[in-house]
Amino acid sequence: MVVHCAALASPWASPRAYEDANILGLPIGSTIVTLCLLMFAFTTILGWGFYGQQGAVYMFGPRAAKPYLIVFLLCTFFGAAVLDIASTIREGVKFIWVIADISTAAMMLPNLFGLVMMGGTVKRLAFDYIRHTRTGKPLAHKPFHFTAGPAKAVAKISMRLVPGMEPAATFAKFKSFVQSIAPAGVEVEVRMLHSGDPCLVRVDNPYIQAATHALHEVWGKDTVFIRSGGSIPIVGDFDRHLGIPSVMMGFGLPDDNLHAPNEKFHLENFRLGIQSLIRFLEEAGK
Repeated sequence: MVVHCAALASPWASPRAYEDANILGLPIGSTIVTLCLLMFAFTTILGWGFYGQQGAVYMFGPRAAKPYLIVFLLCTFFGAAVLDIASTIREGVKFIWVIADISTAAMMLPNLFGLVMMGGTVKRLAFDYIRHTRTGKPLAHKPFHFTAGPAKAVAKISMRLVPGMEPAATFAKFKSFVQSIAPAGVEVEVRMLHSGDPCLVRVDNPYIQAATHALHEVWGKDTVFIRSGGSIPIVGDFDRHLGIPSVMMGFGLPDDNLHAPNEKFHLENFRLGIQSLIRFLEEAGK
């Protein structure tokens, strides 16, 4: 259909050859031809530009991608400008086709040279890919550079350590496990952002007992001790270096959705929390 549309739009055809074309009795032949040629020209520019860019990247590296596109776009503009400045459309089209024919013939030389020089490489890559698909073993060759950039995903993992666990050793095991399950062709980078030694605060120290009495007075309920993790590295530093226990009092509700988009905090709990801290300081100072 593309060839037929091109023939209808050719300047060597009758000027009204496509204008007189009727579709279901409607004289819309020229509109259909124009749309077809527009889509064909646009997709051809995109396809040829991408293929040429990948060839330039393969031969000269990723830095050649942008210069190639600049030259390609300048040539595209040149082709359109020739049609505009020519004395007639027919002369402009003839000139463009002469350049295109010469360029197409010139492409034969590097293609033949590439077939001869790259034959062994193509064979090796083909057998490497077949082996990869059949056995699942990683590809032996390095993948080509792609200007679009590889797919990338980022995840942040937070761990709650228990007493006796060392952050460095735990991270090393986690990193080794993630790298071992990575699929073939996927590059994995695991980094530690920050860490803190785990700490367990005893509930029989006088400060915890003072907090227990304060909470009972303000809330009217007995305190329930639970082991709950939290990313507060300074707690471990206080206990390890200064020998000072930390008192962790929470006033949130299970549905507060901490650090989530719908995070909330009940105002009554905020008021009672202030009173609890005042009573705690009074009890701890006795």
